[in-house]
Parts: sequence; structure tokens; C-alpha cells
Amino acid sequence: MADVSKSLHLRRMVLVWGVFGCATLASASTGHKESITSVQPAIGPASAASGFRFIDNKDGTITDRSAQITWMRCIFGQRWSEPSGHCTGNALTLNMSEAREAIQRFNASESFHQDWRLPSLTELARIASNHPNLEGSRINAQDFPGTPPGFFWTGSAKASGGYEPLWYAISFGQEGFRAVSAESKLFVRLVRQGN
Repeated sequence: MADVSKSLHLRRMVLVWGVFGCATLASASTGHKESITSVQPAIGPASAASGFRFIDNKDGTITDRSAQITWMRCIFGQRWSEPSGHCTGNALTLNMSEAREAIQRFNASESFHQDWRLPSLTELARIASNHPNLEGSRINAQDFPGTPPGFFWTGSAKASGGYEPLWYAISFGQEGFRAVSAESKLFVRLVRQGN
């Protein structure tokens, strides 16, 4: 049954992101490897206004009902402003070690949820769009305002025989996804299970 579930998960991933290629993923926590032959972007932008998929929690988070995960609407370093419905402040770019430390500090300071984490490649790909918004990013600006068209960390490690581990990153610009060194400076968007 687990193999069927993983197979369905990979098929969904193929429908979600739009860069063709061949990659092998290893989960950062379990070391499990998955082979991916192609990944497609979501068809059209996802939108809180479009109905069922996203729910605005009115606290700077948005829940994806279909994936049963909750996203921070702002990039790490920014803060949500409910009256304006925008993110304020400067988005930070961090290397993998800095990102992990920042997430650990953030979870320790949270009074409600302490399980925020980096998204998997599949999860982050689910919020990408085929078409750029007015800000030039391939993401719905209503749901995720102020998202730059740059690369974002995922928690998905690339299985490689090399000494230095590589991590998958997704760009909300035109670059798609790629494996990068842990020393790369990238944006961070947090996610957690549930709502």
C-alpha cells in the first residue's frame, strides 16, 4: 500500500512543476530516494479567491487544503501586515546552515506552533504557477505577496556520490529547479503540516 501511495505522490508531483529533466531526490530526514523523470507546474495560478484550495487564516498564513499543509505567506525576514494584506521588511537570503538555525530559533519563539520547516521540492512546486505575476514571479501574488523571482530552499537533498551534499532549490523566476550547494544563499518560505 505504501508503494501505491508513493507512486500516486510522484504522479501528482509530475503534474505540479514545469521543468523537464531527470533527478533523484533523497529526503533530508529519512534518506529515502525517489526518481523523478519530469516535473510540471500547476496549471494556472492558485488563488485564495479561486475557492476551495487555499484558506486565508488571517494571521499571515495560508492553508493548502489539497496538500493539508500551511504556508507562511511571507518570506523569512518579512512580517505579515493584516490590515494591508502585504509583507513588510526585507526577505533574507541564507545558506542551509543559517536557514536551519533560523528555523530552530523561530520555532522556539513560537507560542502556537513549533513545527515550521523547509518545504519539500514537491510542496514548494505546488505553489508555483506557469505564468509570471506583475512582479515577475511565477506564483500567485494575492496568496504570496512580494515573492521575488529568485531561488528558495527545499528540504529535499539530491542523492549524489560527491563529498558535498546538494539540496534542491526552486526559482519562482524562469530557472525552474536545480541542485545547489549548502553554502548557496537562498530565500526561505516556511511550511508545516496541518492547518
